[in-house]
Amino acid sequence: MEKRTVLCLFPKERIRKIEGFRQKYIDNPGKDVPFHVTLLSEFYGKDDINEQISEKLFSIAKNTEAFSFDALPISTFPTTNVIYLTPSPVTPIEKLVTELYNQFPEFSNGGKFPVFHMTLAYRYPDNMKEKIISKYLDKFGSERISLTAGRIGICIQEDSGWKEFISYKIGE
Repeated sequence: MEKRTVLCLFPKERIRKIEGFRQKYIDNPGKDVPFHVTLLSEFYGKDDINEQISEKLFSIAKNTEAFSFDALPISTFPTTNVIYLTPSPVTPIEKLVTELYNQFPEFSNGGKFPVFHMTLAYRYPDNMKEKIISKYLDKFGSERISLTAGRIGICIQEDSGWKEFISYKIGE
């Protein structure tokens, strides 16, 4: 199995009902990673993370002012089977990613930002899209979910699934 490592933004709030929903509708080992926004879709492997890399991440997290954002329902990528919530505003997330790009230019994706999102469903049958959206709206409504940036975490794909390897608290 190819090992991957990603850098994620985790909210302080853990929403168990959302986690349960995700577990049901994400057909991918990535569902083991708690509700998050992916900051860098590739990062150093577990064996490559040394004291210098760790210190840079600690400094970025510590110097990032704590911020709030909302998860806005509900969006889909038109060409893939992904249903997600959109973090808003994205400006503090973009600022954080810009600092990550500055410190780790090898992962800067040419300076382009990804579509920031929080996955709810992935790899479901085509005929299930409307049903999953309906189930989400029945359970959670169409209101935004208020969140606070909690930590930056390195998540690593292992043979047993995805695990959070290490994390750094925002603003502390």
